[in-house]
Parts: sequence; structure tokens; C-alpha cells
Amino acid sequence: MRKTSAEMNQHFELINDTSSVNTTKIKLSHEDFKDIVYHYRTVNIPEENGDGSATLKFEYDIDENPNDIAITNFNTPIFEKLLGDILVAIILEYEQEFDGETGNEDIITLGE
Repeated sequence: MRKTSAEMNQHFELINDTSSVNTTKIKLSHEDFKDIVYHYRTVNIPEENGDGSATLKFEYDIDENPNDIAITNFNTPIFEKLLGDILVAIILEYEQEFDGETGNEDIITLGE
């Protein structure tokens, strides 16, 4: 069962630091990945499947790893699912900014 946006919000916070990249960074508070800071490099929302679902495709960069979590922990289904669920929560939270419009949106500014 997928967690709600409100449940997912307890696992991350948006950081307004664009000193190294021109995008919003995300700091994890999930116990297994505490204090990891990352940003999404690319996000692709493909066409819906026949059942109405779609699988998000995304790439990300780790910006900070203050607790020296082993890099092998980032290449796991658990970490990828966490980042995917966070991305879904962010999209759902900010979808009202688009007023139901369809088409390509080049920029979404998070945290405003």
C-alpha cells in the first residue's frame, strides 16, 4: 500500500540551497538514510499504461552524505522506492499549481 503525501512528508524536507545546482534539494529524515541531501536531475512521466498507472523515471545526484552511508545502500530497491515515493508526494502536493492544465511544464519550483 502506497503511503499518503502526508505520511511521506515526514521522511524529507525541501532545502532552498541552489549554491551548487539550480534546483531544490531534498534532505532525507528517513531513519535508514538520515541527513542525505540529493536532487532530482531528470524526471520523466511517461504516458499512462492501459490500467491508468504510470511509472516515473528519474535520475538523481547525492549532494551530501554526512553520515558516510555506504554507496551500495543507494543502489537498492528500498532507496529507489523511497525517492520515487517522495517524488510522487511532491508532485501531488504541487499539482494544484498547474490548475489542471495539460501539456509540458518546463519548470516546477518547489518549496514556494
